[in-house]
Amino acid sequence: MVAEFVVTSSKKLQVEEPEFPTNTCVLCGALFSAKKPASTPDLTKIQSLFAACKERKDEVGLRLLAKQSSILDGSVSIRYHRHCLPVDVHQ
Repeated sequence: MVAEFVVTSSKKLQVEEPEFPTNTCVLCGALFSAKKPASTPDLTKIQSLFAACKERKDEVGLRLLAKQSSILDGSVSIRYHRHCLPVDVHQ
């Protein structure tokens, strides 16, 4: 006689949240709205944003820099409020 064992897990399957949620600004964390819509950076703005992050070295900047290669290759996307960008990134 062969004994059968059934293994069950009480742990729920965890669904990973995206690194940077697409419904909130990566810089301020607030939700997007009609008055404050989302912007997606082009390569020039991304490079300027990373330069600003390197200068500031704040928590948000360090999170963005940690994912820099994934953001640049498109595997991680970021969105932000246009008014949240540092002034020099708009140029």
